[in-house]
Amino acid sequence: MMKRKNYWFLFAVLLLSLTSLSPSLDFAYNNKLNDTKDPSRLLSPDSPDLTMNQQPIQITVQLSAEDFAQLQQKNEGFMRVTGIQTELSNIALDSNKLVDSLALGEGPDVMLVNSEDMYSLATKGYLLPVESYRKHSPESNGLSAILSLMEWNGYQWGTPYDMDPYVLLWQPLALEALGFHQPPKTVQEWNDLLEKYQESKGEYLLAIESEQPYGLATLLGEVGGDISNPEDESLNWIEQALPYMYIMDKHIEEWKEMTKESVPLVISPYSNAAVVQKRGMLLELSDNVYAKHPILLRSRSLAVSSHSVLPEQAAEWIAYMTSPTTQMEWLKATHRLPVLTSLYNHSSSSSIVLSITLNKLLENSEEVNTKSIQSNDLSTLTDNVDQLLKGLITKKEFKDNIRANESIN
Repeated sequence: MMKRKNYWFLFAVLLLSLTSLSPSLDFAYNNKLNDTKDPSRLLSPDSPDLTMNQQPIQITVQLSAEDFAQLQQKNEGFMRVTGIQTELSNIALDSNKLVDSLALGEGPDVMLVNSEDMYSLATKGYLLPVESYRKHSPESNGLSAILSLMEWNGYQWGTPYDMDPYVLLWQPLALEALGFHQPPKTVQEWNDLLEKYQESKGEYLLAIESEQPYGLATLLGEVGGDISNPEDESLNWIEQALPYMYIMDKHIEEWKEMTKESVPLVISPYSNAAVVQKRGMLLELSDNVYAKHPILLRSRSLAVSSHSVLPEQAAEWIAYMTSPTTQMEWLKATHRLPVLTSLYNHSSSSSIVLSITLNKLLENSEEVNTKSIQSNDLSTLTDNVDQLLKGLITKKEFKDNIRANESIN
């Protein structure tokens, strides 16, 4: 009987002990929950949050080997300044690897792609809208024409990075010999120039590339036409001038050769023109064409993938690469033009202003041009431009083919 009483006594003591301990256990648990509100109190070297902060930003680009080497230098500067680690990868220009990885949810945090591809990537759910990760307004706005290529559903899906439009390069002395102090501005002046060149018995008046539509689009814009809606007047000039056109390929050595010769006019990508431009040669950018058809600017932009776990760090990288200083360094290294309006605004207080004059491209037009060339038009344009400049189709066939494609779209 005594033993049974002792058992009951011990049981009561144990029960009281547990009851007295339970409030402290609850308090400790609640304190742990409260501590999680301050991540710095929980982060240890092995903490998942800290590990995530130490993860490098994955960045995928499609660049030439030379341009990639330049980007690596800029990236090293970013890591030194911010302490944020990155991993750069460069894939082939014609590769589908990036899109395939995005479809599998395994893509990079940041990608550099052609601006016209942003719409497709955004509608497939592969991108984050810029408004979701950019905390502050950029130092300067990108050209509105390029931004228009990346707008969908009320959001902007990429940040303009660079562009390489075709420009008109000319030899002042060669033009002066024909009675012109600058390139013609009207169809009549172009007709006069061609007539005088025919009389001079010269071999080539103009050098142009046929494998892409950009050169002819630029030339038609100079003559007063529009490649998306070619008129007889401008096409007549092209047809009459064909015997005096030197058709180039993409090799830079051939571009260099043309500028050494006495060819008065050369239609060239700006990046090539900057390399081959010799002392005394001048160039101009016909931005009327590009304001109407921004896809012809051949621009590239940066975007953040929708599955990125480091969007804030990715935004810092993009802000660094698109700052005015870095943009000018990129221009010097790669000869690809920057896309910040302030760098072309001669009334700006900025000490960094380009000598190239833009007019229409600096206008902040809210109007969307529904007749502008779209990415699915480029293939048709490319084929027909190549055939026209090589004399395989007539100006009428060219005109009919372009308009037929427009009616289909």
